[in-house]
Amino acid sequence: MFFYILNLLNDALKKNKIDNLPAFEVIDDTTNIAKLAGIKRNFDFKCFNDKIITIFRLFSKYKLTLTDSIDILDKLIINEKNSWILKNIYGDVYIYEKEKSRLDLIFLINHILNRYKIMEMEVSLTGLAL
Repeated sequence: MFFYILNLLNDALKKNKIDNLPAFEVIDDTTNIAKLAGIKRNFDFKCFNDKIITIFRLFSKYKLTLTDSIDILDKLIINEKNSWILKNIYGDVYIYEKEKSRLDLIFLINHILNRYKIMEMEVSLTGLAL
């Protein structure tokens, strides 16, 4: 998985003509993204949300397309090992099906990112009120 992500990030660097990132930073970013695959069952949803937001910040640094971003998350989260994540969110009756899970992942990511944007907006509005 590490090399898959590393290749995507390197391809994005070349495609988007980003040449000011040192190699160690690309490797660190790849490691941080790949760690999501090892998330344990006793995780906190806030921690999961924070990881998703951090990962999307990294994706934007490389100017990855939304499709590439979802493909990476699909490989990290939508598999037999991590199917419990969606079961925890949608309930124990959740049935793991690859295509359905991909749509649920897209919905979940959209929800997390929209919620983060709203919270960020509230913080900036609160700062303005001071």
